[in-house]
Amino acid sequence: MAMDPEKRAAHRAKLRKLYHAYRERMPGELAALRALAGQLAGTEEGDRTVLTTLRQQLHTIAGSGGTFGQAALSEQARVLELNVIAWLDLPALSLDREARHQLEAEIAALPARLIDVTDHDTLLGQEPH
Repeated sequence: MAMDPEKRAAHRAKLRKLYHAYRERMPGELAALRALAGQLAGTEEGDRTVLTTLRQQLHTIAGSGGTFGQAALSEQARVLELNVIAWLDLPALSLDREARHQLEAEIAALPARLIDVTDHDTLLGQEPH
């Protein structure tokens, strides 16, 4: 059943507003994620705490990215989340300098995956009319 034009316009306006709020906050969230990754120090207890927070934030970004048409960002955040989960599953967590720097570099690259979505109907899963 097709949505009437008035409801459709209101729905699109709401979606645009949500999308723009998302796009405005993402650079700050990604910068905070990068700063958090910079706190990894190669110590079991400290790194476990940081990695747990990173996993939660990466999970959120992976989910919201898909919602707002950011497939590449979502996919890369999910890959990083799975890497972090694998590290957290290790009985003795020990991230060497190279592993920490690699994770920081991959997180630093996430903002490049943000794209501008202009066709908000695509976000709704509908063909534009």
